[in-house]
Amino acid sequence: MDFSHIVQFPTADSHESHHLLNIDPKWHTVLYNQAEKLQQLEKANTKETVYVIGREIGSHPISKDDNVDKVEIAQGTWDGLYSEDIIQIAQNIPIIIITSSANCKEEWDKVCSKLGVVNPIKGYIFIPWCLHFIKKFYTDGFSITKDCSKLFVYLNRRLNRNKVMMRHAIEQAGLMQHCHYSWLDADSVLQFFQSTFNPKWDLMKKVELDDDAGGEMSTLPQPWYDDAYIDLASESLTHGDTLDFSEKTFKPMLRGKAGLQFNVYGHYHKLEQMGFKLYHDMFDYDIIEVPNKTQRLKGITDNLTRLAQLSQSEMNSLVDKITNDLIYNRQLVYEYAFPKINTPINYLLDHNLIPVDMYSNWKWREHYFGQEKSIDTTLIKL
Repeated sequence: MDFSHIVQFPTADSHESHHLLNIDPKWHTVLYNQAEKLQQLEKANTKETVYVIGREIGSHPISKDDNVDKVEIAQGTWDGLYSEDIIQIAQNIPIIIITSSANCKEEWDKVCSKLGVVNPIKGYIFIPWCLHFIKKFYTDGFSITKDCSKLFVYLNRRLNRNKVMMRHAIEQAGLMQHCHYSWLDADSVLQFFQSTFNPKWDLMKKVELDDDAGGEMSTLPQPWYDDAYIDLASESLTHGDTLDFSEKTFKPMLRGKAGLQFNVYGHYHKLEQMGFKLYHDMFDYDIIEVPNKTQRLKGITDNLTRLAQLSQSEMNSLVDKITNDLIYNRQLVYEYAFPKINTPINYLLDHNLIPVDMYSNWKWREHYFGQEKSIDTTLIKL
């Protein structure tokens, strides 16, 4: 198998749990010294397309003029390469970016525009970051539920500023009584948010839906998940304006549930461009799909507030109206789990050698790294 024109970032040794792994030397050429490999391909003036696999999150590395510290430089570059370096290389050899960013081209266009150059990257291939998560959840079954006691289910494990903002908006709108929710990550950094938002609720207090707090979001079916009409989530929102569609977007589609996500501007427009059906009979997307983050949150809570006034029978009727779209979206998500790419890249995907999803949690990698992919539910932790 020829991996000579496949380069991936981040490199294996950049992961904090790299020391746990005993990596077979035959994989080293696709895991280590990737910046040097790419530069050597440029030096050789290759005419063959080079596939550059980007980070799990984010469309591109940081730029040289970004005001960041040394730690952020190490995390933000691609094995030491800045955006300017990738652009210069792409001007000399054909590069296609493989990415989990749904708006990768638009983000690279912004970088090139800032530098005053034409974007030289030849193409982009979208692979969901939750690729194998999709395959696993597809096997768990499909159940469009009605007669629910709650309007929405709202799950939170790894907490961050955006999740705090979401919960704060829900609290202020008086919507917590209408949801099943969890709040699992009792992190000391939350004390800062407690002071910033000054909420009436305690950010430091854990809320669990069952006795498997670590796995409650990655195991289906769950009675409390199916006992809600809508899955509400805050997307990753970790890299500027990058549109990352994680399991938070795809999980409700796979289970047969309408979903609302708090993400960067363009989230729903991009889903439509990718072929997904929006649930216009249930949601007013015009008040959500706005540039201002605070207004996006208000659009979400306004939708939920309106729906909370409906009876169970009326909500059941809305579900009936969108049932065909729910079925369509589930199948389309599954198709995205089998990207149409060349054989060597598919081989790396199938052998856990490209960090595309929850399987890239490196503390689990010693169990299966380099082994042919199997959907092991015990290793999937969200």
